[in-house]
Amino acid sequence: MSISDPPASRSDTRTVGWARARIQSGVLTKSGSMVREGSVASKTIVGIDVSKDWLDIGIAGITGTKRIENSDPAIARWLAGAQPGLVAFEPTGGYERVLRKALRERGILFVKVHPNEVIAFRESRGIKAKTDAIDAGLIAAFAAEELSRRGVRTPIEGDEDLRELVVRRRQVLDSLHAEKCRLVWRSAQACGPASRR
Repeated sequence: MSISDPPASRSDTRTVGWARARIQSGVLTKSGSMVREGSVASKTIVGIDVSKDWLDIGIAGITGTKRIENSDPAIARWLAGAQPGLVAFEPTGGYERVLRKALRERGILFVKVHPNEVIAFRESRGIKAKTDAIDAGLIAAFAAEELSRRGVRTPIEGDEDLRELVVRRRQVLDSLHAEKCRLVWRSAQACGPASRR
């Protein structure tokens, strides 16, 4: 670990470790499906580095990357020609939603990889440079070598919608809590000077 790398929190480490053990054990998910090595290894495996305006696309086993616009029409054109078997990408705070929607509509298997796993994979290969193109190639290589070996959990159809609802619920509850605290503070301020007399 270099000085500039932020330390991983213990909860993140446990979560990734737990998920890795669960995937490696071949435990079936709620959807009841686990894609194992044979079905993924024979297909085109793609790694995508997602940014606000661009998608950098790397294909496992092929040098070089391709850059397309992060929009519905550009992604649709690329998917029509590429026909990937598995697409791997890092979650980027919502910029991946257009890609995820396009993949789900076409029934293409995809997986969101944890950034810490890609960083560890980069370090294991001794790669110090970090660019979007390098990241796309690393994500593709990571998916080909690691994910195809240990299996990939297919996403459950309603996961994203449910996750967004849970996030919004948390925001509303936090706002309610803040307002209650504000009311308690105001009532204490209003009662405070009068009760001191």
